[in-house]
Amino acid sequence: MELKECICCKNEVLENSINCKFCDFPFDGTDDEKSKHIGMFIVNKRVISETEDSLEKNQYLLYIVSVITYLSAIIFFMKYEGFYIETVINIFVGTVIFLCGFFLKRKPLMLTIIPLVLIFSIYTLNYLIDPSTLFNGIIFKLIIIISLSYNVYLIEKSNSFKKNYNVKK
Repeated sequence: MELKECICCKNEVLENSINCKFCDFPFDGTDDEKSKHIGMFIVNKRVISETEDSLEKNQYLLYIVSVITYLSAIIFFMKYEGFYIETVINIFVGTVIFLCGFFLKRKPLMLTIIPLVLIFSIYTLNYLIDPSTLFNGIIFKLIIIISLSYNVYLIEKSNSFKKNYNVKK
């Protein structure tokens, strides 16, 4: 059995294939059909580069959030005597968020969901303790939650594309 490389997705398929089994490229289609298919494939493949860009931005965002968390730990420690538990919790949370940012590209989905859940939990806990904290820094809070949530969406979309079209990158 002879194999040929699909000009669209670069996967090997049987020589006598009518369509690519990975991307459905029409080998026997008209030039117009082939061009449209390649164009759509390229447009859909952009999600991979968008995901990589988003990961990089979210990595910096997680670093910023961890620094702010560390600063709040220092403020708690210096301003309120006896708030050692809050200080230790803030240092722990800041460290987890920093490490998630540092290793984000190794396990993007898991290391985006962990800080998202952690941050959302902290905001919820703060709201339950003192409802007035909900609106303190609301724009910053929304940026963090929306950015991390959108990153989860892009990661899933990218993984789906890679799986459906057998793309390695």
